Amino acid sequence: MQSPRENVAYQLGRFIALTLLFGLLNYTGTALYFTADGITTVKPFSGVALALLLINGRSWLWPVLISGTLGAAIAKTAFYVEPAVITIPLITTGALFLVYHFCQKWIGEKIDFRAWKQLVLFIAIAAAVSVLSSLPYALGARLWNGHQILSNLQAWFVPTTLSYVIFTPVIVLLATAEKGVFSRNWQRHLAAQCLLILTLVLNIAPVGLPLMFMVPLALLLVTMACEIEGAALGLVVIQLVLTAATISGHAPRAVSEFPLGHQLYFMQGFIAILITVMLPAAAAITERISLRGGMQAALLREEKVNRALRVSEQRALEMAQQAQSANKAKSEFLASMSHELRTPLNAILGFSEILKAQLYGPLGNAKYVEYAEDVHKSGAHLLDLINDVLDLSKIDAGKMDLRESVFPIHDLVNDAVTLLRDKAKDHVGLQVHLEGRVEVKADKRLTMQILINLLSNAVKFTPEGGMITVGARDVPGQGLEIFVADTGIGMNETQLKKAFSPYGQIDSKISREHQGTGLGLPISQALARLQGGDLTAESKPDQGTRMTLTLPETRVVRRAEKSLAVAV
Repeated sequence: MQSPRENVAYQLGRFIALTLLFGLLNYTGTALYFTADGITTVKPFSGVALALLLINGRSWLWPVLISGTLGAAIAKTAFYVEPAVITIPLITTGALFLVYHFCQKWIGEKIDFRAWKQLVLFIAIAAAVSVLSSLPYALGARLWNGHQILSNLQAWFVPTTLSYVIFTPVIVLLATAEKGVFSRNWQRHLAAQCLLILTLVLNIAPVGLPLMFMVPLALLLVTMACEIEGAALGLVVIQLVLTAATISGHAPRAVSEFPLGHQLYFMQGFIAILITVMLPAAAAITERISLRGGMQAALLREEKVNRALRVSEQRALEMAQQAQSANKAKSEFLASMSHELRTPLNAILGFSEILKAQLYGPLGNAKYVEYAEDVHKSGAHLLDLINDVLDLSKIDAGKMDLRESVFPIHDLVNDAVTLLRDKAKDHVGLQVHLEGRVEVKADKRLTMQILINLLSNAVKFTPEGGMITVGARDVPGQGLEIFVADTGIGMNETQLKKAFSPYGQIDSKISREHQGTGLGLPISQALARLQGGDLTAESKPDQGTRMTLTLPETRVVRRAEKSLAVAV
């Protein structure tokens, strides 16, 4: 960050440099005015000053205006001393201010001459302001008599417009060109500019042939090869070569017979026409090339994304296949292992049952009977766990076969309640509510297993004094619903998801008091879906749970109108 002293030094140095630059430009223009017998042909100050404002922004506005006025006044005093020394610079800088102001208002803070619409609007603004500023010039010259009015308006309007059109766009384009735009393709740029210079040399060489028509063609080739930056550089080359050749007496053959002032007028007009025509064309060509490049880049990116997606999809498919294979292997292993465990376990249960019943005589000590009963209970519990694992592994492996038959839901529910009655006795209330008699075609053993699992969970997780309700109802168009509702501990959404996942058990004081694998609900849901139905749950903590087994309409084979309610 600059200190105040450094900032003042910078501002002062910039002002002096601008004053010297603008003084030199005004001196050049005025010298050409007198050399061309009083015809204003080249006014480089206006175009260069506006280019500096567009490049550097509003912070340069007043330094440019003040230093431009001062530099112009100093330069003109080298040729004459009269009021025009100050009035003409004031009119010039006033016109400069208006052009910059309207460009900011109607085009924007940053003008992009690569956009042909902005370029055309800029030329229109510059021409309009030049026309307006010619009026005070003609009035100040006091030449409002007769035919001199039009000639003096033209003497200001034409060179001022040409200054903006010729100098401003090319300077801004070259100053704001992307870094490396010339160095990246320097061979192409060099070849194109050499072709243009050769064309110009042929025009100013003493060959006596009118070859000016070749200049626009050569510039068009430069534009097509190097886009708008190459066109801007080519226009600078044309301006320098043709202006220097004309001043030195080597004007092109087409204008060599005219006076110097008219030659310079023609050259400036020719260059302005080239800029007015070629720069918008170059901008349009550049936009088209940029759009085409953007589309090609977008297509390449899309192709890369599609390729990456295909690779990811293939990788995901392979991983899914590997996971499926691993899951199948796990299920087969569990099924095989469970089967191997059940064989010795059945022997343990059988022999412990014999010992507990003392079928072959007294054991001699009551402790042996107690131990035999403990062994039998532990073995039975272990067998239940193994059966759960075996059932889940069969379902995962797709080896669970359905043995369908037609049976009444009323009998199935009553049988399940009868099996759990002793377990619920002196603990919770148990009631059944059945709407009519409904028969279904399903796997009776699997459906009974689902219902027993649901009832066992309800009894297990309902505190003493609670109530369990079992019921079934026919829902026309949807199928049969069998529900088990309790007033137990309930679950939240997270616990529900965990309860339906394999080996998931909700963490509560009551659940820790009961052993289990946590496979009851996952197995029941899988068995329900195996028969085309589903098992869903509604639950709230401390308010109870309602489990609903749904069998599809296609499995309901007969309905009855009678409604039956039973309390147990």
